[in-house]
Amino acid sequence: MRVLNSCLAANSSRLCVVSQIHTAIILYNYYHRKMSPQLAFADAKRFFVCASLSAGEDLLAYLSMVHERENNPGKHVRLSVTDRAAIQACEIAEELDASKDSPDMAMWPISKVAVLLLDPTRKKCLIEYSANTKGIWSIIEKEIDAAAGNSHSTNQPAGQESTGKGNMGALNTPYMLRQQGYSEVERRTGMKGSNLCLLDETLAYSLSKERTTTKLFIVEYEQTMEGNLVEMCLEELISSMSGPLFANDPFPKTTSVVEYYHILPYKEILFELLHR
Repeated sequence: MRVLNSCLAANSSRLCVVSQIHTAIILYNYYHRKMSPQLAFADAKRFFVCASLSAGEDLLAYLSMVHERENNPGKHVRLSVTDRAAIQACEIAEELDASKDSPDMAMWPISKVAVLLLDPTRKKCLIEYSANTKGIWSIIEKEIDAAAGNSHSTNQPAGQESTGKGNMGALNTPYMLRQQGYSEVERRTGMKGSNLCLLDETLAYSLSKERTTTKLFIVEYEQTMEGNLVEMCLEELISSMSGPLFANDPFPKTTSVVEYYHILPYKEILFELLHR
């Protein structure tokens, strides 16, 4: 709750609060419960009740909509963006299923592309701070809205989305998915696709939408770039993402794992890269 408390205390924007709530729910309901399976799943209502005890009464205002929706399932209730984010986060965590070693993604569609940029030594990668969620590291990602026939970056402000029009089938071909990823790399770093060397591609689960996957392209880049991304050793990154999410010495607090929330779906892939 520490990052959530900070966001509320600073009177940050609604989108910041929404993002922090979405993150906190998945961190608890999926990642924390994977390490502590005896813990109960927290639905949106339970999460807001518990969070309000820590973050204060500001969160209590969000409880009424969720409560009314549960008591009147057949009645149309207009939910706030915060309510929707909490409910969706619970659905994502539930589908990932903390009781399993890894989710069964065999039938899940691709909803996002991501690019992991490795330096020529292939021992370092590029990551960016606070690009998607305040206080959290991430790699380059772009969500694909297949139903609408376009895509948008998850690492840019609302209203400034880059789009790639096309039909659902075209967007999901290997070539088009790679081009979507490369175009986002160029937009964010200035690197041309012709200067990127594709090393591998694979799938990871998505934390943005339930029962969907991310197509990850692993590429090598040249030592020239623009933007705010920084190099980090794979070994250091994996170490920072390992261990519990919370520590109690001397007081309860979150660990460095929380700061790498958006990279957690790729942890096993990074580990395999490091030991090739």
